Amino acid sequence: MSEITVGSFVAHRNLPNLGVGKVFCFGHTYACIGFIDDAGTRRVMRLVKSFVAPRPAGMTYPQFDGWKVETTPDCYQVVAVSGTGKSKTPKKTTPPELTIDQAYERFLAQYPDGFAGEPYQRAERAWKVQQGALWHELFPQGILRTLATTDPLEAGAAVMKVLQTPEATLLATRGELPMMTWALTKGTPTAFLLALADVVDSPEPKAEQFAALVDAIEAMPVLKPDTKLLAWPTLTVLPFLARPDQYLFVKPQATKDAARKLGVDLQYDSRPSWDTYQRMLAWGHDLLRFLGPHGAKDMIDVQSFILTVAKSTA
Repeated sequence: MSEITVGSFVAHRNLPNLGVGKVFCFGHTYACIGFIDDAGTRRVMRLVKSFVAPRPAGMTYPQFDGWKVETTPDCYQVVAVSGTGKSKTPKKTTPPELTIDQAYERFLAQYPDGFAGEPYQRAERAWKVQQGALWHELFPQGILRTLATTDPLEAGAAVMKVLQTPEATLLATRGELPMMTWALTKGTPTAFLLALADVVDSPEPKAEQFAALVDAIEAMPVLKPDTKLLAWPTLTVLPFLARPDQYLFVKPQATKDAARKLGVDLQYDSRPSWDTYQRMLAWGHDLLRFLGPHGAKDMIDVQSFILTVAKSTA
């Protein structure tokens, strides 16, 4: 990290599709980075410093010429308040309740043998891995995309076999699961299945594919007029089971509680969006780098760790 300073050009270690980034603040723990992707879209993000990697020396990026971002000393962006000519500093996160080491101690209090132990495997990992294996059995390469157009209801019924987990439930049985069942087996799920195929077949998460999946699930028919299918769990559960190397399953309250305890600002939005999900993914990969030496393998273990931390008490 010593080669990165204010003005350095960097990349996100886990989300290269963000494009090139320029460092506007580089503090003790955080950095404020402005990213410009291939489409010219600009984003400013406050990241843990370990998320960023230096770009090769000697390269120039004229698209950053003239772009200035004002920050606080702890790397929050200072933004203009529309119509006032004044600036506003974003609300700071509350101090963390736990260090990451303390959070891991709480995980061990629940599972003394860690990620490899039988209690953890039985309660958290084995059945999720089993459903992921079922996904790949039912949908070998290209089959989901083919069935989405030739027999979408057959594909939808197969998807539900993956979601109807035998040991425990990922989706709420009184809302999310029956709504997904109806939409996939009684509705017209072709657009959703094609968008889902794009997401799970992609080598890495991409903004445009995730946004298309959001739009597709929002457009699916619902069982009752006053209900909605689009929610963080229904959106992220299938990418998570099919590709736990890349995608994190989001249970909103647990995710928010664990982030708050660890002092992580996800800038959470209850309406699913790529901007929020990429922050969740970045946090998830950061947790995986910490938990990997302790035996964690993928986002299944990260999600279980988040749930355990959220439920833990001193």
